[in-house]
Amino acid sequence: MLAAGAGATFAGAALTRYVGLWLVLAGLLYCALAARGRVLRLITTLAVLAGFALPMIGYAAYNDAVNGSFALPSGKVSTALYARVAASVTCARLSLPSYERPLCPPPGVVKTKAGSLIQGFAQGKTSPIVTYRPPAGETLHQVLNDFIKRAVVQQPLPVARSVAGSVVRPFLSWTRDHKPGELPVERWQFQTVFPLYFTHASLALFHQYEGHRPVINRPLARMLRGYQLYLGYTPGLVLLACVILALVAALGVGRARHSGQRLACLLWLGTGLGLLLAAALYQFSWRYQLPALVTIPPAAALALSALTSPKTAREPSAAHEPGGLDDPESAAPDDRAASHDRALVAPVDGMAHPSEPAEPGPAQYHMPSGNPAGQGGQPAVPDLAPGGSSPPP
Repeated sequence: MLAAGAGATFAGAALTRYVGLWLVLAGLLYCALAARGRVLRLITTLAVLAGFALPMIGYAAYNDAVNGSFALPSGKVSTALYARVAASVTCARLSLPSYERPLCPPPGVVKTKAGSLIQGFAQGKTSPIVTYRPPAGETLHQVLNDFIKRAVVQQPLPVARSVAGSVVRPFLSWTRDHKPGELPVERWQFQTVFPLYFTHASLALFHQYEGHRPVINRPLARMLRGYQLYLGYTPGLVLLACVILALVAALGVGRARHSGQRLACLLWLGTGLGLLLAAALYQFSWRYQLPALVTIPPAAALALSALTSPKTAREPSAAHEPGGLDDPESAAPDDRAASHDRALVAPVDGMAHPSEPAEPGPAQYHMPSGNPAGQGGQPAVPDLAPGGSSPPP
């Protein structure tokens, strides 16, 4: 049931943002490694798949009823991938069909949008897809997918270099800086003036619902902006240290090998890195790094616990040790020695005479019948728990 519930949450993440599709792979890997026995592994893996597939099928059925297509809408995914590829490759060196050539114009034709060339290809007014008309029998979605395949096959290194740069970017930057071709980070930072990105529409909505222009609490805004710029962020090198620490523990180095937390480290680390990679397939943006802040530090915390856990050797149960509680050969000598010690002790003031019954203590009231006294006349250990292990202290 837990595995099925996890699959359903993975489906919810995937339907919210398609980068969440990676999460189900991390869940399947964890169940395949964590479950004991082939049968249990198969059951939990199928439960994850069922919990994931049912909501996805339901969403596809809804899309079929509304739009006439039993599939997950993927037009925006194709557009985003096209923008990443077209901005990375050298268009003049691509061998393309004549109807796909307009999708990859010479440098300078497509203008950046908000400082990002990828955004210019995806949403800019100078993007080729604004005026592009696919050939008869083809849709824009199909043509974009074919262009992506051809470009990646012909120029894999530029595309891989562009994606890899977006993946390692958050781990090598100490601050939230901005590089040419990226979306400005100021868009997601606190400001000392009210930000209006769609000025006319925003002002109209404010007047409609509030009756006045937008206002701002300047002292609070200055405090929040100062905190965010100089303290309220995780430096990239700290995040990189968390990745290395979690990877070391997941590989079972040192005490982590026997800690029982290696798979947990791998799950959290794999989830965080997978989400970063899925986001990097489209473009780099500091807001896409937020999932790493809630997945990689927990992986490092588990790793630190695994690497510093004390070495605990498994001790055999006292009931099965030579001379233990169940060893009849050692019981007799101990009883004789205890009787000899009791005989040498003379009663003193305040002690009960050997012939007089002493007042029973609280433990004696609950001592099971037939359980003999141990050494020194103290109540013996109560009945052992099933399996011969001693009860907890």
